[in-house]
Amino acid sequence: MISVSPRSRTSDFRPPVSRTRSALARHAEAKRRQVTRYSPFLHGFTLLEILVVIGIIGLVLTFLVPSLGTSSARSLEGSTRQFLADLENARLMAIAERTRTRILIAVSDAPDWGQDLALRGYLAVSFNRTSNTWTQRGKWNRLSQSVAFDPNAGSGSSSLWIIANRRTATTSVAKVAGGASTDFTGAYIEFHPNGGTSLDPLSLPEAISIADAIASSNGTFTAKNQKLRFQVTIDPLSGSTALQ
Repeated sequence: MISVSPRSRTSDFRPPVSRTRSALARHAEAKRRQVTRYSPFLHGFTLLEILVVIGIIGLVLTFLVPSLGTSSARSLEGSTRQFLADLENARLMAIAERTRTRILIAVSDAPDWGQDLALRGYLAVSFNRTSNTWTQRGKWNRLSQSVAFDPNAGSGSSSLWIIANRRTATTSVAKVAGGASTDFTGAYIEFHPNGGTSLDPLSLPEAISIADAIASSNGTFTAKNQKLRFQVTIDPLSGSTALQ
């Protein structure tokens, strides 16, 4: 029989709690050293990480900038298409009612007519033969916020540029049929009962430019993108429009 001395049993014995605490302490120390060694908040980012972030930002901008340009182009096209439709409605009104109609174009803000009209607002009116005045037909229409009529367009003599030639014209308009008339100063496009804009076969086509731009209340025009613009040309005899 082998006997074990009490002294040897006592020297080799370690309580389980002490061993567990020792293991936890070593594990915590190892984690602390690992975080201290690899944490970017303490030692900064590597060159490779910085280059990767720059590359991602550049990629995002590559997709974002064309989308912004596309949005402006769509806004310009939508406003121009709506303006063409309103021109056609005014032409058909002149034919149907056997009278003259006009599309009035605000060159600057007109407090008597509304706000935010400068180089963006336009209104249809028809001529009343009985009262010899023009009568408002419908409400003011406005181009999109980032779209405006270009008052500076008008080079060459192949077309009659509407705003450049008629920006100070006065049209006396009654806001309601039979009501008092108020003078409106601004450009206009006029249609005759035959559907054309003129009875003279030698008349020049009328033209107006619609651009991606910002217009101030006093009629100041600031182009945002010189390439984003449409030119609307109106045939003087038929009143048909062409878009360029």
